[in-house]
Amino acid sequence: MPSSLALLLCVGFVWYILKLERHESTQVSGAVWIPILWILAIASKPLGDWFLSEASDIESGSPLDRYFLSLLLCVGIWVLSRRGFDWGRALRENFWVAILIAFMFVSILWSNVPFMSFKRWIRELTAIVMAFVVVSEVSPRQALECVLRRSFYILVPFSILLIKFYAYYGRAYDGTTGEVMWIGVTTHKNSLGRLCIVAAMFLAWAVYRKWSHRKDSPGDKWLMYADAVVFLMVCLLLRGPGGAYSATASVVFFLGLAVYFFILKLRRWRITLGGAWTALLCAIVMIGILLPVLGRDKAIAGGAANLLGRDATLTGRTDIWGWFVPIALKRPILGTGFGGFWTTEMVELHQEASVHNGYLNTWLQLGVVGLFFTGMFYLSSCSRAQRLLTQDFDWAALWMCYLIMSAVHNWTETSISSFTAHMTAVLLFLYVVIPRGEGKRPLEVSQKEA
Repeated sequence: MPSSLALLLCVGFVWYILKLERHESTQVSGAVWIPILWILAIASKPLGDWFLSEASDIESGSPLDRYFLSLLLCVGIWVLSRRGFDWGRALRENFWVAILIAFMFVSILWSNVPFMSFKRWIRELTAIVMAFVVVSEVSPRQALECVLRRSFYILVPFSILLIKFYAYYGRAYDGTTGEVMWIGVTTHKNSLGRLCIVAAMFLAWAVYRKWSHRKDSPGDKWLMYADAVVFLMVCLLLRGPGGAYSATASVVFFLGLAVYFFILKLRRWRITLGGAWTALLCAIVMIGILLPVLGRDKAIAGGAANLLGRDATLTGRTDIWGWFVPIALKRPILGTGFGGFWTTEMVELHQEASVHNGYLNTWLQLGVVGLFFTGMFYLSSCSRAQRLLTQDFDWAALWMCYLIMSAVHNWTETSISSFTAHMTAVLLFLYVVIPRGEGKRPLEVSQKEA
């Protein structure tokens, strides 16, 4: 099939399923496209990689991305202003998000590259604004579902298109083995794996939810079919080409499914675990924190390797942790300042752009204090989701699955140190949006529409 015809068919397919989704999102305004565009930007390649021939350095970044994200931030603030959004109340009700973003800002004071840190902090602020735009909708939960579904409807089919018909964009080569990697709309197979598990968990949840409720709406039935088709596409992407696939992503996805069906069983048996979920998440987070410190122990590393489907060195991660843990110990309490660690000099020195552990990455930048605030964000999220199980079981179950998936995924990948990482962004949206009631705008003082 010619690539141009494949592109045309892909655009037509995406347009059709987005049209199906639009008919079901009756209480969602056009303003949700602001956070949707933001999700598309953070979950895929930087715009500079798509449209600019020369790669930008770490410090300056891509001007195209900077202008685009700045525009989304300004438009988001304008929408919230038009809707009379109550910022004070929003920050009070999302205490640990406010504390974490405030500490990130304060940490700029001791960063070695304060201007770069400030620019990276603005990106974090943009994530908060995007979440608040969703909150300000008439039906926040329907808006959140719309944001997630539409973004997956675009990212997944176009990933397959690029892999199959535009290999220059959709494939890459492993620097160690030389194997072909599927990267789709992302920059690496691990990034594609992260996109896939976030999408797969949501789509599996959405299909089961619609099937179990057995609604009679024909549009709802066709939307369920669309979710199922895109879910199958995600499974194809997760499989990857031969051995060059993200083992961590696959294991974490099956873990998420197991947790989801376990929660369903508990509901059927009328069993509540009380604080057991929080204790479980706390244990997973503690393992993630200790893993890079103790990872040179073969027994510990081997146990994690067996769980995540990797070799005894966790594909070289134990060596990487051995380089960066001593650096973290030099400034253990406050870290190097948010956004101040990963510079061109640091990447060239270690020939690594990631420590492959979200907890270690947070420790390097924000120290033990920032790691504590991040942990409290996770535990507070778990506590909210646990309470919600008796009020809105479906959303609470999805939230719980994402929390456990993210906590385990960050054992060997990096995302929790930033709200602009796709998986953490979804957790942020859930944290801010889900506790809100339907049919009202608790954080607005006016009924103006954007």
